[in-house]
Amino acid sequence: MVATLDLTDTQLSQETDRKTIKDYVLTDFRTATIFEKYGLDFCCGGGKTVLEACQKLGIQYDDVKLELENLERFGKGEGAVSRFNEWSITFLSDYIVQNHHLYVRKMIPVILMHADKVARVHAERWPYMIQVAELFAEIASELGSHMYKEEAILFPRLKQLEASLAAVGTAASLSSPLQLSAPITQMMSEHDVAGDIMARIRTLTDHYVLPEGGCNTFRTLLSELHDFERDLHQHVFLENNILFPKALLIEEAAQKRSFI
Repeated sequence: MVATLDLTDTQLSQETDRKTIKDYVLTDFRTATIFEKYGLDFCCGGGKTVLEACQKLGIQYDDVKLELENLERFGKGEGAVSRFNEWSITFLSDYIVQNHHLYVRKMIPVILMHADKVARVHAERWPYMIQVAELFAEIASELGSHMYKEEAILFPRLKQLEASLAAVGTAASLSSPLQLSAPITQMMSEHDVAGDIMARIRTLTDHYVLPEGGCNTFRTLLSELHDFERDLHQHVFLENNILFPKALLIEEAAQKRSFI
């Protein structure tokens, strides 16, 4: 019995060494909380193994590995990712807009105001906050343009593709190819830019830690930035790893059947 348990633990350890961050989150969305805790990017940087990501950031891999394996031993989560995978492209894209895009639009003016205030009032003592304010203004501009392109162009095209496939056997069809690969690649590239900017903000603020003597506005701003990055990671994960791959698979199937 002991030998069997040891073998199981060994196999689990080897699996942890091989699996990418994305593999973990796609299997069990609870692991995203662990990656967030250690500042490991599970959306844009999710293609790295956990070991590679930890080595790059100077994080103790054994600590992360232990938490992941303990989570695995206690069974899988409630299937959040499985539910996302089961949703239609139309439902998932609408969810992203109504949940994540609306959150971004709501929080951007609030965070810009707080970042500007902290930078103006506390620049002498904490000069890095000037750069934080500038970086967040940059991401605000980037995401505004990005979300508009998704809502006005890409997401309607995805829905059109799904509708055309659902209309098999009727007169419905598409007169010209949608060719989703290029716009999806562009959106993913813009996700990388946004993720990199938030990573720089996290580094500048020492992982959103309030410095001694920081005021309530400073505290509020750091909390808002932390929440904003967490939401961005979830937002990008859903698009990069569920919505876009689902759309490309449907496009490929439609092309084979000559629907487009």
